[in-house]
Amino acid sequence: MSTFGRFMNRKITEYQAREERLITVTEYAELLGVHQGDLSHWLKGRRTPGEKVVKKLAANPLIGPEVWEAAGIITDPVVAALNRLPDDLRRRYEAEIMRLADEQDNRQKTSGGVVNFATQ
Repeated sequence: MSTFGRFMNRKITEYQAREERLITVTEYAELLGVHQGDLSHWLKGRRTPGEKVVKKLAANPLIGPEVWEAAGIITDPVVAALNRLPDDLRRRYEAEIMRLADEQDNRQKTSGGVVNFATQ
């Protein structure tokens, strides 16, 4: 079975454990906002969705951003590690990373594009 298939099977199993009930593929597909046939293929490891669908799944709290790595779209180990963090911690680190990147952009703008890291 594919990495994505194992990932999706884990997600549906986690959902069933939290809800303390079994769920059909059709019901889970409705919760995810995807076609039942597509979900069935993913669970069997026959297909992996494209970037557009992965983006939709990443925004769904039942799946989350770690889907990017499972789909093989993100291979950067730092991004993959960030995606495995709990949501609250991941959002906090993402905000800090964005703040630092914006700060760096501002430094480059004010220095004519040259940044002397030794003086920071």
